[in-house]
Amino acid sequence: MTTPTAPAGKVCIYVAGGDNAASVKGVSVLPGTGASKYGFKLVWASVHDEDTFIDAVWAYTAP
Repeated sequence: MTTPTAPAGKVCIYVAGGDNAASVKGVSVLPGTGASKYGFKLVWASVHDEDTFIDAVWAYTAP
């Protein structure tokens, strides 16, 4: 993804690849808030007891 985009007021995360990762999702850095102006993090489940990683890019457009 060379030009990631997002609608106004939204963060869009584009997962480009990874290994040993399932159920990838973006969540707030402030637990229980559903959203945060301070950032986000990616979480996922490891399929096997081995190294795991996700490659991704993101975009945000101000409202």
